[in-house]
Amino acid sequence: MIPTIVIIGGGCSGTLVALNLLKATGQTPLEVVILEARDQVGRGLAYTVPSDRCKLNVPAHAMGAFAHEPQGFLTWLRRQEPTVEADQFVSRRRYGEYLQALVSEVLERSGGNTLRIVTDKALDLSFDEATSRFRVKRARGDELYSDACILALGNIPRTTLNGIRLSALFSDPYREETYQAVASKKRILVVGTGLTAVDSILEAEGRGYRGDYVMLSRHARIPLAHEPPGSFEGLEVDPFFASLDVLAAEPLPSLVRRFRREAQRIGSSQPVINAMRSHIQQIWSAWPVSSKRRFLRHLRPFWEVHRHRIPEAHAQVLDTLRRSGRLRVVAGRLESAQRSAAGLEVRYRHQGEAVQGTFDMALCCAGPESDLRNADVPLIQNLLRRGIIQAGSLGLGIDTTHSSLSALGQQRFKILGPLQREQLWEITAVREIRSEAERIAKELELHLSQSWLTSP
Repeated sequence: MIPTIVIIGGGCSGTLVALNLLKATGQTPLEVVILEARDQVGRGLAYTVPSDRCKLNVPAHAMGAFAHEPQGFLTWLRRQEPTVEADQFVSRRRYGEYLQALVSEVLERSGGNTLRIVTDKALDLSFDEATSRFRVKRARGDELYSDACILALGNIPRTTLNGIRLSALFSDPYREETYQAVASKKRILVVGTGLTAVDSILEAEGRGYRGDYVMLSRHARIPLAHEPPGSFEGLEVDPFFASLDVLAAEPLPSLVRRFRREAQRIGSSQPVINAMRSHIQQIWSAWPVSSKRRFLRHLRPFWEVHRHRIPEAHAQVLDTLRRSGRLRVVAGRLESAQRSAAGLEVRYRHQGEAVQGTFDMALCCAGPESDLRNADVPLIQNLLRRGIIQAGSLGLGIDTTHSSLSALGQQRFKILGPLQREQLWEITAVREIRSEAERIAKELELHLSQSWLTSP
């Protein structure tokens, strides 16, 4: 019997770690099992989109699935579309197709490693000390047994917001059905002003909607546009921002001041963030909890709009809508929502005042659920209840430093993707996920190979 690794979740994170495991060339073959509720792997929430209007917010040349091949996605694209430019922002749907194609390609040259895809949900997970194996309870069908397990659930969908149950009142921004009759609507409420909110407005416009929008978020900040390629060619960023040692040692207030000065000198924050990018996880890890809390409370909204940018063409659409009066971006907090004969009656607080509004449709684009105590996922709740995992104190995901598993179980139990934000912060983009997927795959492959070679 060869070692078996079960990956719970077949979105981007789960697929990337599976690809790295399938490429492993150890002396012991591996059986990789992806347990995924959807009927296909590689897409997850991020790349299951209603149309090609939903674009990646990173140029094609940087989206390769493997750290050593950052241009892999561009190479794959050009086999089918030779005219695709390196700096082009292509459809997220295409990226899902790329990941699916890679699975087939890697399997052909996997050197004896095998992949099995099981379409089902995981309900619970346990580790048997006697057999030194994991047991994964499924929603339907037999239990799965494995020698290692990777929790790669991706972003947890939000089911409540400020105590409001979303499913009965808000439409899913990434479902085709949401936009089928959108052209007949007059007013749409978009809760959130980030990347998903931008996607939703672009999709509604593409489907013929000509009514008005209200975008509502606490700080009312829309992502900035990517600077045109070559905008800062020849311009050097202060070496301070490329030095891990000095960045990690700098107190947060001083770091913010230096960041602002450098961005003003250059004319954009983008090159400064690019210089810091490879050190962000280590900086976050080095900060005391007090600095992390201060960042989340005061700086997170600013960081998000500067770090997670949108294509210039998308920014122009939003600017046109705002200037025409069709789009209002409001700083406020949603307080209540209920159905009536007139539509969806919403109340929110803006500048200390309660505001009432009636809308034909509302979309919740406020981001995923990161506080695991509110996650409507049976697996997460069962693991929390039994102490296998623990919610992070910052409300960003799992505290990956804690586990009730034995030392042996911990060596074989890995967490990958957005659920690692508590410890890594920057782990929602492909660049960071692919590096972490490679690290985890190498650790597990080495551990399992050594265990099998030394076992009687």
